[in-house]
Amino acid sequence: EEEIAVLQRLAGDLQLQIVREESGKKRRFQVQAPGEAETSKAEKVEDTAAKPTASAAASSMLAGLHAERLQRQQAQAVERTKELQKAQNEIKQAKKAAKKEKAKAPTADDDDLDALLMEFSTQERTCNFAGCKEKINTLMDAISKC
Repeated sequence: EEEIAVLQRLAGDLQLQIVREESGKKRRFQVQAPGEAETSKAEKVEDTAAKPTASAAASSMLAGLHAERLQRQQAQAVERTKELQKAQNEIKQAKKAAKKEKAKAPTADDDDLDALLMEFSTQERTCNFAGCKEKINTLMDAISKC
């Protein structure tokens, strides 16, 4: 503290400026003429802008990597939505085709005796009530318990 006071008094008497650098244990004082102080500050600003520190370089690299990752994620999201829409369109088309096939499916003519006999033989001796598969003696009839 006494050294700082003496330094300030001497600098004031000689019309010089005191420039403080750093803080704590690394604290330094420089005594400069008034014109030199402005040029040295400008040089320091240029030096720091020209030479980024290691932490600044690391930060800029991380920022670049983060931006690339975000771009990749957005591209993947767009691809997924396109694939989803494509799959949904395929499903819709398949459903439409199935409906058309059912509409076009040939129905058994009443004149076709073999088809009619086949239909009756599959339904023979089973309950006609919905969901009931109980075997019965009569053709296409419901059981009393159904």
